[in-house]
Amino acid sequence: MAFDLQKLFVDVFAPESGDVVTIMYDLPHEEIRDSEEWRLRREMASAWHRKLKEFATLRGFTVNPIVTYYATGAHNSDLPETAMSDRQTVRLEEIVKRSTIILSMPQYSASAPLGEYANDHKVDGGHGAFRKLQRNRGDLQTAGEAVREG
Repeated sequence: MAFDLQKLFVDVFAPESGDVVTIMYDLPHEEIRDSEEWRLRREMASAWHRKLKEFATLRGFTVNPIVTYYATGAHNSDLPETAMSDRQTVRLEEIVKRSTIILSMPQYSASAPLGEYANDHKVDGGHGAFRKLQRNRGDLQTAGEAVREG
């Protein structure tokens, strides 16, 4: 069975008219080296972003530009206050406030700090999607390859 991002997204998040989706990920930098797996995850995030934008209008939701920030180097560390989105510096907390669904695809897990931000806002951080894809690590790679090829 071919991977279907639209079905996955609708089944897990059930987006409604007016929802605002943000895809975000961390970036390597001079202190934290890149890896092939990390690079592929960033490519997958970009591919998912394109595909979500394609069917967003059918369901009435909006997809923000991708948000990136420099990697923290440790899982669940405090996130930086600022990030980049559409070549502009943005405050991460403001992005979370304006989003109702966040797909975070970092090298270093951001679940705890995003959870803290989201506690004050109606945000679905994608834990359901993460669990479904992590059951079989191969599914994540297959999903990314299917979207990149599509």
